[in-house]
Amino acid sequence: MTMMHGEPEGTGQQETKVFYVLQETLPAGIQGPTDLGRLVGVALQRKWWIAGFTLLLTVLSVAYALMATEWFRAEAVLLPRERASGSAPELLYGPLHRKFLC
Repeated sequence: MTMMHGEPEGTGQQETKVFYVLQETLPAGIQGPTDLGRLVGVALQRKWWIAGFTLLLTVLSVAYALMATEWFRAEAVLLPRERASGSAPELLYGPLHRKFLC
């Protein structure tokens, strides 16, 4: 950006160049790069609060899982094999199952 002081061009006045530099401002409470050692120290100071909160959520999750309505159910019916009709692999794969699967 160029800014003129005084009279218009051609009258001998010298141009003054003004540069604006925009700096990113940090949000309130943040002071530069994060210090990992400080974060670990804060976590260790509050370890019982973190453990208690985790335990509370675990108890609530287990209670919900035990009391929630079942939305699905699976059932399987097993039928006994009949001796006269052959074995299950023979029924599925045919008479050559012994050569390739056994």
